[in-house]
Amino acid sequence: MTHFRTFAVFCILSASAALAHAQAGSPLDQGKELMARGDCRAALARFEDAERTPSLDVARQSDALWYKAACLWSLSRKPKAGEAMDSLLQLSPLYDPSTLDTPPDVRAEFKRRRTQFDADNGVTLGVPVLTAEAVRVPVSRNAARVVRGQLFARTPGEGTFAPLEAKLDGDALVCPLEDLRQVERIARAGSLELVVEALGRSGAPVARLGDARAPVLVNLDAPTLEALKTRAAPAPVPAPVAAPPPAAATPAPAAPAAAAEPAPAKKASGGIPRWPFPVLAALPLPAALTVLAAGLGVAAAAAGSWVVLDQVVGTDKMAVLPALTGLATWGAIPAGALVGAGVVLVVVSLFVLGGAVIAVVAIP
Repeated sequence: MTHFRTFAVFCILSASAALAHAQAGSPLDQGKELMARGDCRAALARFEDAERTPSLDVARQSDALWYKAACLWSLSRKPKAGEAMDSLLQLSPLYDPSTLDTPPDVRAEFKRRRTQFDADNGVTLGVPVLTAEAVRVPVSRNAARVVRGQLFARTPGEGTFAPLEAKLDGDALVCPLEDLRQVERIARAGSLELVVEALGRSGAPVARLGDARAPVLVNLDAPTLEALKTRAAPAPVPAPVAAPPPAAATPAPAAPAAAAEPAPAKKASGGIPRWPFPVLAALPLPAALTVLAAGLGVAAAAAGSWVVLDQVVGTDKMAVLPALTGLATWGAIPAGALVGAGVVLVVVSLFVLGGAVIAVVAIP
C-alpha cells in the first residue's frame, strides 16, 4: 500500500512538472509569472517576445499588448504604455482587461483611451430588422472598419444560440435565413433573440450588440410573421394532370375488290397444299386423299359383302347396280379378300383422318 501511494504521488508531481514546463515555455506565460513576482523589467522582455511571435492568435496577442502596457506603466514609462494601449485598441477594440493582475490606475488610463478611441473610430450598430428572408443589422458609423459579421440567434426559451454568418452589404450586415427549420421556429415564437458582433480585419470584434445574458429581442410585426409562416409551410403537391384522350383513328380506305378468279390450291402452314374443291377446302390435300381412300374402302367392303351374301345366301332379288351384280360370278374367295382389304383400308384411313383433323385444329 505504501508503494502504491508513493507511485501515485510521483505521477502527480511528474504531471505538474510537465505542465509547468510547458507553460514556462511560452513567452506570454513566462512574462505573467515574472510580473506576478514583481519583476516587471524581465516580464516586459517576455511580453515583447510574445508580441513578435507569429503563431499567436488575436486573443493572446491582445493579452501580450495589455501586459506590456501594464509593465511599462509600472516602470513609469507612461507614454510607451499609452502607445501599447492604442495598439491594443486598434487590434481588439472590445478587449476587456483582467481586474485581478493589473492596478486600478492602469485600468483607468485604458478606459479613458478607449472612450477617446470610440469617439473617433468606434463602430455603431443599429437596431436589427427581421424580414421573411434575412436579418439586417444597420452599421451607422465607421462601416469601413467592418469586414463581416457574426450573429448568434435563438428563439425565446431556447437554451443555446445558433451561430450565423453575416456579410457586409453597403452599410448593413445581412444574414440570410436559409434554415427552414429555424424559420419555422421563429414563426411559431413570433420573436427572436440576437447577439450581433461586427468583425474587423483582424477577426476580432469591433462592435457588439447584446450579449448572452442580455440578448437583443426582435419582435415580428404582423406582415413579417405571416410571410414567415407562409415560407415555413410545406409546399403544396400539384395535382396530377390527366392525359388527353387519344385521337380517334381514321379508318383506312377500303381496297377495291378484285375480279373473281378461280381459287388456286391453298397451302396450309408449313407448305402443305389444300384441296381445291369447296367441300374439302378446310383439309390439307393428304387428308382429303385419305378421306377419298376411306370412301373407296367402304365402297369396296360393301361390294364384297354383297357378293358374299349373294353366294352364301343365294338371294339376288334386290335391285342393284349392274356392276355389282356382275361381281357375283367372281366367287366367294375373291369377294372375301375384297371385303378384308376394304376393312383394312377403312381402319387405316380413320387413323390418318384423325391425325389430319388434329393437324387442322392445331394449325392457326
